[in-house]
Amino acid sequence: MRSKRAAELSAAEHNALGAAFYSSGAVGLAVEQFRVSVRLAPQCAEYWGNLGASLTDVGDLDEAKRALLISDELAPGRPSVHFHLGLLFRKLSEIDSAEREFRKVISLDSDGYLTKRSREFLSKTKPKIILGLSGTCEED
Repeated sequence: MRSKRAAELSAAEHNALGAAFYSSGAVGLAVEQFRVSVRLAPQCAEYWGNLGASLTDVGDLDEAKRALLISDELAPGRPSVHFHLGLLFRKLSEIDSAEREFRKVISLDSDGYLTKRSREFLSKTKPKIILGLSGTCEED
């Protein structure tokens, strides 16, 4: 039995390869596979979400945002997409948007792993108040 050539692989097979590359830390190779999967199956929200998450990791934030928003448009309300949008907005220093996305995750996935991680990120984005309690000020 002859193995399939890359041109003969399905969108699902490219997505699976992308996931394997991503898991092994080869995020650049994962991006390539996810790009092929969305080209072959542009209606699949999961593939767009995977592309967006991996693009966030390699720092292509504009394309990552586009891919994640397409994923959300195709299948609204998926916690993983909102989680990755939260991570993306944190990288862009858009803290209000990141918090909004993490709160969406919590509302959609009340007790799952992504909710736990979202709560962790929300606790890290709160501004810390530092009081000067050293008592070194002189009175006028």
